[in-house]
Amino acid sequence: MMQGICFFGKEIAEGCRLDYNVVMNYTELYRQLKELAARLDIQVSEQNLRATGVNAKSGLCRIKGKRVFIMDKHLPIREKAEILADCFRELPLENVYLMPAVRGFIDPHGEWKEGDDASARD
Repeated sequence: MMQGICFFGKEIAEGCRLDYNVVMNYTELYRQLKELAARLDIQVSEQNLRATGVNAKSGLCRIKGKRVFIMDKHLPIREKAEILADCFRELPLENVYLMPAVRGFIDPHGEWKEGDDASARD
């Protein structure tokens, strides 16, 4: 067990398990998160939200019955990854395989119950 190390700019809390050594930059991480969205049938659409003329923010919505995540294309890549990860924290991912680095970024405190983690089984 490691503690107090920095993982994607987030502090790993004491008591959290980190049993992998994966380095991934934010560009690759964002790509992996968009691939996860596609597997979950969520379209990620990068849009110019400044052109709307209102204070619009990135987020998940439903358009004509389909889930669409509208992402502000002007945000830095790190922020895009964090916003998309926040969305996934609200979805049931216990039975979805994720690379350990991606699962660690989405759930930095290891709140998924041990045994429910599909990535640990594969």
